[in-house]
Amino acid sequence: MSRKKRLLVIWCITIFVAVIMSLLAMQRHHSFTTSTYDLGIEASVAWNTAHGRWFYDSTREINYLGDHFSPVYLLFAPIVWFVQPAIALLLIPSIAIACSLPPLALLAYRYCHSKIIVMLILIVFLCCPYLTYVNTYDFHPSALAIPLLLWIMYFFESKRWLFFTAGVILCFLLKEDIPFAIAGIGLYYILQGRQKLLSLSLIVISAAVFLGITMKIMPAFNDDFHGHLERYSHFGPILTDILKNTVFNHGKTIEIFSQDSRRLTTVFQVFKASGFFLFFAPAAVVAVMPSLLMHIMSNYPPQICLSHHYSASIIPFIFLGICAGIRQVRLILRKCRVLWMLQKVFFVGVLAAVIVTSLRTLPRYVAFKNHGTIAAGHAVLAQIPPDAAVAAAHYYVPHLIARRNIKALMPPVEQAASEAEYIVIDTCDSSLYPFSDKNFLLKNIKWLLLDSDFGLSYRCGSVILLKRDADRSTNEQLLSEICEHSCWKDCSESIK
Repeated sequence: MSRKKRLLVIWCITIFVAVIMSLLAMQRHHSFTTSTYDLGIEASVAWNTAHGRWFYDSTREINYLGDHFSPVYLLFAPIVWFVQPAIALLLIPSIAIACSLPPLALLAYRYCHSKIIVMLILIVFLCCPYLTYVNTYDFHPSALAIPLLLWIMYFFESKRWLFFTAGVILCFLLKEDIPFAIAGIGLYYILQGRQKLLSLSLIVISAAVFLGITMKIMPAFNDDFHGHLERYSHFGPILTDILKNTVFNHGKTIEIFSQDSRRLTTVFQVFKASGFFLFFAPAAVVAVMPSLLMHIMSNYPPQICLSHHYSASIIPFIFLGICAGIRQVRLILRKCRVLWMLQKVFFVGVLAAVIVTSLRTLPRYVAFKNHGTIAAGHAVLAQIPPDAAVAAAHYYVPHLIARRNIKALMPPVEQAASEAEYIVIDTCDSSLYPFSDKNFLLKNIKWLLLDSDFGLSYRCGSVILLKRDADRSTNEQLLSEICEHSCWKDCSESIK
């Protein structure tokens, strides 16, 4: 098969994967399994940026650039003008992740020179649990690092420097920690002895960009806030202390690893995801370390375990390790005079084992909810005027985000409701977040119905819509019905 035909096949697969991922993302959103964190926040930033309030997050009333440095939202603004913001932000990563397949296929063929091995690497990629975590966790700009980093590596390999430079710049616009991954690419090619001056420049520029963003730009937008440094407080109170202790205080690093076995488990899982080919690609191991250590050395559990979106900058290096590892193993087997056919059988067997293992641990793409509850939720949302100020349960927020005043209904409820005209609650929801327990949630529902100035505006099943200054004559009866429901039977303390 010619190179053009191979590329045509890969792009056809890419389109198919993009459609499937997009449909699954829409299903998750329709089923109210997306939430304020992070889709509601990100969609609010996108919508406000598109409407002239650049990088403003209505849900928390902050400038988003002081929380995460993501100027890439300027590129999303034109899309949000035509597509509902939450839907747009779910479609973008689905399409982008699918567009990781062409550069991965091109890189894999350069390293492996086998069509069947390349196809298996693509299947391993699509079955990778880390990829599923990223693609099912609402939306975060760092998800776009997966295709961008793979394209950057391909452009470096093929010496397409204009596209390479554009990719690097785009990566710097995603999030403040992505420079660690760009520095990793520089480290990889230095160790490979290729374009040493360019690779060294990449490391220096990445370090300068990271320091400039975290020490100068982000504090300017959020009252001297230097990113999420509290996650690294065990290394020191300020960024310079954290960097110094991370690099030079090896005793502290060993202590931190010994205190939490999840860190070593995460390292093992990364190697496992590569089929342990990373062991044979030391340059790729060095390349992944800046991003990997940045996550596992934090004190934030999702980061340590690379769940949610935190594995995005790691995934491209896992597959770089697979490609480079296969090439190195091939060289070893060739020296041992192992026939190419037997080598193929070995690589196919290992990659097939990785696929089977991944499928057994693959997270669920869609968490199904009761169809009646889904229909009730959409019926209630349809009653809310498009410009009204709303406070809503956290999984309804993404559906209501295209407005200037939107808040998640979370403690303290009095504060969340103070500026709202409407409030949306699912009175029989099994998800307590962000409330600590059922008693606490029911206490807040009682306050809204009995002590606030909100009255019942509309009800469909367990989902209720409250409106400020509406008729409150049925509120007590509604509260009695809620308390009698089976899901509140063990909440005697709050029912009193």
